[in-house]
Amino acid sequence: MMQHILAQAAPVDMLDAVYALTEGNPFFVEEILKALISAGGIILVDGTWQYVSRQVALHVPRSIQEMIRQRIALLSRSSQQVIKMASVLGRRFTFTLLQTLTGLDESALLGVVKELIAAQFVVQESAEEFVFRHILMREAVYQELLVRERQRLHRTVAETIEQLATETHTSY
Repeated sequence: MMQHILAQAAPVDMLDAVYALTEGNPFFVEEILKALISAGGIILVDGTWQYVSRQVALHVPRSIQEMIRQRIALLSRSSQQVIKMASVLGRRFTFTLLQTLTGLDESALLGVVKELIAAQFVVQESAEEFVFRHILMREAVYQELLVRERQRLHRTVAETIEQLATETHTSY
């Protein structure tokens, strides 16, 4: 697909970087390539595309950000709050930690998680562990948070993990 878009073979390091971010999703690949070209992350030198990854960081393009923002707007208010908190936890998160952080009872959080699964934001890996369906979904949700909001949520997460670890002598 990248070869078709660029009209030539893509450098291996670029293939690796784009795949790591898109996981091969065709829409995401196309949007990431457009963003890289417009940001100067890949440049045409003497008719050959060159990947200059060290100068330009890969990020979630606005088109993907907007698509995910629109999908989030369709969620219930509770699900919107929970997905924001989950994005701070990272791509993978546990039910127990999310429940402690949100203060929702098990039944309410199960309902929210079912909504997030139905909306194809997260998937269940086990009874305790969930993962964002795609890394770009997590990144898009996370980027919607203000820096100050992220800092506050990260502080809350760290304090909660410390408290839970002390109480149960386990890691989260």
